Amino acid sequence: MKGTFRASMAIVHTTLGLVTGWVLFAIALSGALSVFRREISLWARPELSTSVSSPLLTDAHALDWLNRNASTASAWYVGSATDLCAFATALWPDTKGKYIQRALDPETGSPDGIRDTLGGEFFYRFHFELQLPHPWGRLIAALAALALVVGLVTGIIIHRRIFADFFTFRPSRGQRSWLDTHNLLGVAALPFHLMISFTGAVTLGSLLLPWSTQALYRNDVTASYTELNPALYSRPTSGHAGHLAPILPMLQEADRHFGGTGLEQIYVFNPSDQASLVTVIAGNSRTVSTSSQIITFDGPSG
Repeated sequence: MKGTFRASMAIVHTTLGLVTGWVLFAIALSGALSVFRREISLWARPELSTSVSSPLLTDAHALDWLNRNASTASAWYVGSATDLCAFATALWPDTKGKYIQRALDPETGSPDGIRDTLGGEFFYRFHFELQLPHPWGRLIAALAALALVVGLVTGIIIHRRIFADFFTFRPSRGQRSWLDTHNLLGVAALPFHLMISFTGAVTLGSLLLPWSTQALYRNDVTASYTELNPALYSRPTSGHAGHLAPILPMLQEADRHFGGTGLEQIYVFNPSDQASLVTVIAGNSRTVSTSSQIITFDGPSG
């Protein structure tokens, strides 16, 4: 890196753009599509109804099917049916520890007759893990987000006349016209790009800066996840067989507790054990931010 500070920053800006631009484009495109992942998932399964009379009843059917067909699984993770997505989705581990993800019929709760496709979930997962094995996809996405933050800051340093550049466009000047377009669009979207890249890096910050978590929790990283997200808390198994209480009353009580926000997800831990728990997470389809409200029920007693 030679010359002035601005010239050095120009080299950093250009290099980061060339190296990470392709993956950042893919991440941004899949992120935009992820906003409509429920609609894409429904479009990908035309055999399913586009409306549901009672999302809670649909969720209850899904959990009843899991209770009959996946009772030995260590946990069930159910994405609740909503006004935008008229079916529930379920994720659960099989006997070999491999996770199965399926859409479930709104009437029967069964995956039979429903095509096995990720639908919009493909774009959602690609957005932050690039469909690569854990943790490599997420690490690449985190580094790309961090590179974008650095690229934006160096871009600001390069353009001393940043506001003048915003109002400068010289058509029919070949490469100069493309550079003017780059400057104009870069300045116009700068607040959004700074916020989206910084929050992306923070969201995956445990991969970029893992040392404090390792120092505090040693090898028990799961404990840190549980303290960050109480919905992941589960009790140790008792070793005694147990049965879940009726699910629908729990869901109705959760819906009343949340004040009509609807449900987002339902987690059932150790469903066939006396120490089972049913955790319900509030919906956020009618809000800008993500709700953090949860309520947990004792599985056998409700």
